Amino acid sequence: MKSIFTGLCVGVFLVGACELFASESTTVKEGESTLTVTTVLQSSPQAIWNAIVDFKNYDQWNVYTISGEARLGATVQMHSKGFEGSWFIDHLDLKIYKMEKNSTLCWIDVSNFTYLGAGGWRCRHLKPLADGKVALINHFEYTGIFWWLLKYKTYDDLIKGLKDENEALKKYVEAFAAPAVLE
Repeated sequence: MKSIFTGLCVGVFLVGACELFASESTTVKEGESTLTVTTVLQSSPQAIWNAIVDFKNYDQWNVYTISGEARLGATVQMHSKGFEGSWFIDHLDLKIYKMEKNSTLCWIDVSNFTYLGAGGWRCRHLKPLADGKVALINHFEYTGIFWWLLKYKTYDDLIKGLKDENEALKKYVEAFAAPAVLE
């Protein structure tokens, strides 16, 4: 049914717009100071976890690069092409405060924004589903006394970024899980 719907969309709309409506694997839940994007992946929790904590190869599926060690209590640096040339920021410092193998990775922004009253924390949770797939739950919460200002300035970009990130990770791990084609 999804392929029929997608085929009709291609004939009527732009391909990019239709993919959003045809996708059944990603959902968004919005709260006052939170945002949760959930994507269903056809891969093992172990494979997804390995990609999430492999900071050396993070840029293989993510627009960000991360330098530092994936361990509880570590502070890592996240770099983005979007930070280049910025007069006030060239990276974000993120402290890993929760880490459960094959399940959860959480970090909090400990950069200057946090000390100025606007920051956030983020968790990625992996939830095995009954059908053998895994739900990737990417949760972000704005923090600080000026969280509302940060939300006002970044919310639409954050929704798009979390969706894009989940879909990129899905594509990355599912490419490795795909069965070999016999010739």
